[in-house]
Amino acid sequence: MRQKPNLKPLARAIILAGLSLIVSVSVRQPTSRIDATDVRSFFYKDSRADLAQAKANGVQDVSLVFAAKRGMNGVLALAIEASGGTLRVRDDAINYIRARVPLNQIDVIIQSGAVESAAFNVGSQKSAARPFARTHLRPTDSEFERQWPPRQSDFPLTHPFSPLHDMDADEFQRAHPTFDGRGVVVAVLDGNFDFLLPELQSAMTADGAAVPKLADFRISTDPTENRSPQWVNMSAQVTSADGKATFKGKHFVLPHPGTYRIGFFSERGWGEDDAAYIHKDIDRDGNPPGDDGLFGVLWDESHNLVYVDTDRSGDFSKKNAMRDYRAAHQTGVFGHIRPSRAVRDSIGFAVQTDPKDKYVAIVVGIYQHATSIVGALAANPRPHGRFRGIAPNVQLASISYGVGPLGAMIDALRMSFEDPKIDAVLFEWDYELFGRYLLRDGHNVASIIIDRLAQRYQKPIFIPGDNSPGLALAAELGMHTHAIIVGGYESRDAYRRNLGLFTKYQDNLHWGGLSHGPGANGALKPDVLAPSGSLGLDPGYRDTDTIGGELKGLFHLPPGYGISGGTSQATPLATSAAVLLISAAKQTHTPYNADRLYYALRNGARFIAHHQAYEQGNGLVDVAQAWSILHQLRDNSPLTFVSAAPVQTVNSNLFQTPNIGPGLYEREGWNAGMQAARAIVVTRTSGPVHRMRFQVGWIGNDGTFSGPPSVWLPLNAPTAIPIRIHVRKRGPHSALLTLNNDQMHGAQYRVMTTIVAANEFDEARGFVVKDSIDVARPGDGGFFLNVPSRVNVLKATISVEKANVLAYWISPDGNEAAGEWSRGSDEGGERTLVMPRPMAGVWELVLDNSFADEMSYDPDRPRPLLDTHVSLEARVYRAEIDSTPGTKQQPLTFVATNTLAAAPARLVGNSLASVFQAAPTIAQDDLQEYAIDVQPGSDSVGAAVSSAPTTDLDLYLFNCTKSKCSLVAQGSSRGGNELVVANHPSAGRCLR
Repeated sequence: MRQKPNLKPLARAIILAGLSLIVSVSVRQPTSRIDATDVRSFFYKDSRADLAQAKANGVQDVSLVFAAKRGMNGVLALAIEASGGTLRVRDDAINYIRARVPLNQIDVIIQSGAVESAAFNVGSQKSAARPFARTHLRPTDSEFERQWPPRQSDFPLTHPFSPLHDMDADEFQRAHPTFDGRGVVVAVLDGNFDFLLPELQSAMTADGAAVPKLADFRISTDPTENRSPQWVNMSAQVTSADGKATFKGKHFVLPHPGTYRIGFFSERGWGEDDAAYIHKDIDRDGNPPGDDGLFGVLWDESHNLVYVDTDRSGDFSKKNAMRDYRAAHQTGVFGHIRPSRAVRDSIGFAVQTDPKDKYVAIVVGIYQHATSIVGALAANPRPHGRFRGIAPNVQLASISYGVGPLGAMIDALRMSFEDPKIDAVLFEWDYELFGRYLLRDGHNVASIIIDRLAQRYQKPIFIPGDNSPGLALAAELGMHTHAIIVGGYESRDAYRRNLGLFTKYQDNLHWGGLSHGPGANGALKPDVLAPSGSLGLDPGYRDTDTIGGELKGLFHLPPGYGISGGTSQATPLATSAAVLLISAAKQTHTPYNADRLYYALRNGARFIAHHQAYEQGNGLVDVAQAWSILHQLRDNSPLTFVSAAPVQTVNSNLFQTPNIGPGLYEREGWNAGMQAARAIVVTRTSGPVHRMRFQVGWIGNDGTFSGPPSVWLPLNAPTAIPIRIHVRKRGPHSALLTLNNDQMHGAQYRVMTTIVAANEFDEARGFVVKDSIDVARPGDGGFFLNVPSRVNVLKATISVEKANVLAYWISPDGNEAAGEWSRGSDEGGERTLVMPRPMAGVWELVLDNSFADEMSYDPDRPRPLLDTHVSLEARVYRAEIDSTPGTKQQPLTFVATNTLAAAPARLVGNSLASVFQAAPTIAQDDLQEYAIDVQPGSDSVGAAVSSAPTTDLDLYLFNCTKSKCSLVAQGSSRGGNELVVANHPSAGRCLR
């Protein structure tokens, strides 16, 4: 890595009093919008914010995760220990370390030269299982059209919609009934699901022997660094000669005399709004008055036996001795099982011991999100289930990473890949952890570790895409080729049967699972689409009458069942496709590994003609085609390639190789009518030594891209493929460039190409943009606006026909939380979205035309649903103000000049304010703090920084009036100007 220049730009900080706060100003390397002068620092904006908060709180040491350079893990470990740090996890096989390090020694560690990437080991503020889930289902049968709409009394599980046909897996399963997941184990990284449900009892080995559905059931959180409510501190001991003991005022009967470790498991450890929906009540007794929610836990450490006082009788002698689930497959139950009740009064659990740190985990099966998604993948109607998933005989290893410390998530990944019993990994990631990493270049620590694990252990991993429409929002964690990012799909039949919607197209993108590519680095993402909206499960202790299990006039679900949406549901179904292939390969002795499975799934996918390449990647999963390809690879291995192509975004100069990625992606610099030449450099890294000839083709090309008919590729020699680009109309244009060889099946390699031709604000049109599009329903669209520099306000007014279209901004650096969402009404109409101080670059105004129709059933809705016409008028404003200093006798004078779009405006005075300003010098990667005392009655507090446009300054505003400083607002766009404001602040003094 090249050394960063030691520049010290000036920054002017203006701080308006109003709150007891700490203002932190952080500076990184100088940048320009398209500039190849540098790469990002080790800490990107997400970790820089964590660093600022740690310093504001006076933290002395922090937990960090590191991806060391290959072969440099030992060097990094020595540097950490020499700085006074403590290693918690060291894995030399993948060059990974988690450690606690002194805050003031971070730079010293990074300067050791051994670090590839680093990040704060922070956790989510919410549960790890938080994606949206809906519970919509209606019965279907062969006379669907005649019986529509169904009666409210129709039994909902008679003929639920099955995605088998959508995945081209129905004939495949009829022809090969034993290719049903038997012999396959999938690790599910999410919360621990409700394993007491009847569909999650049974699985099979490859030879047809019955085995429990649960292959493993544990958590990956570190009890010393994460306050997971499932970990019980067992540092205390009791010794008894008569088999009785007292601990913290409670009396217990022991299984036999001796010495034990003892502690309490608390059901009050979960929040009210977590994704478990247990309401702090594990034993389902309603928490009567006087109930302290504590369950005694006893640990016979010498024999590694755990006793849990589930009924709180205090008598451990009548409780079953339990071992770690992975060792003995033992489970227990809180509450009571009453078969006569539809809603279950019980929750299942297993135990997990930590001899090193002296903790025991009570691993409870409670998380709704995990429960929902595994149903579509693995539900088995035998012996007592009510519906069948895609791979009913697959086994599941449930590994929960808790409320999301990054290190716990990585440990869960390590557990999955390193376990020889596990064949594939289903990774449901938490947006709270990675949504802030806007670079999305595959260089986050977790992304690097995923790639290393997948390469080393050759197991496929499936990762949900982002659950938002919008260009280039595909998940950061699957940017490498050794992972599959899944986008959401829903067929016309699924929408019709589940929700009563009649769609224009047979093939639709699911409203909550769009996961549009490309990768922010140009990567071909999503890899595939998979169905969403199929029947799944729900925790059996939840009453569907109280959680939306009814759609009036359409259906009423029994407890334990539901339908989930988004990529969270699509990803298990993509995983199920791989499970069927692995099950088939094991039974037929067909060679397979992750690379072969990826090749088969990507090449076998069905490309959907009316969707662009960036919306679907390779297309919809096709099991039959994938099996045919995998079977044809019996005697050959897929060729491997790497590619390098131009990327032009506001962030692309921060890549490891500035402005270069695996695919061509230019968001900046284009408008309709432009033409230009580019080159994509491809290197063949396997296969014969002699040159190979490949035909160059295109999938999904609307005429924007062209290239040579063929190319010769030597082994390990970079070869440029010239590309001609002609953009004829506004908007995004994408296609897949393919390399094909007559001697081999399918496309040997594919590269995504994406160009965005944005609307321009120019003087000839008064800096006003007018545009319109028709948006499918359900579906999404967007307007792209190239915002010039130094704009004060970006204003967009949209006029919508009769439909409830959700609208919101995505900033040029990929921040989908850049502004407020604007939700209209079913009647449509006109509304305005305003973005103050927008960063320069291409903004997307996203139009999500699906929200309302998902939430209600209307038998009079049009058939098919009509496209919605949306008109746009957008303006940019810039007011430059010059002031003349006043005196006691003369007032201040101001001259305001409007340099962009015309607007009625006037200068308005404001209440008096206390102002502090300074002009400090801030060094590279430095962080400075300014404390503010807030007086009672203050209306607001704000801070602004300004510097040269080529400097990237971030600004954080912390409220330090309580025991810890909490982030109130932050300005972290690209560039040297930031403004943060907090209204109605609390009075007080900051702590530092």
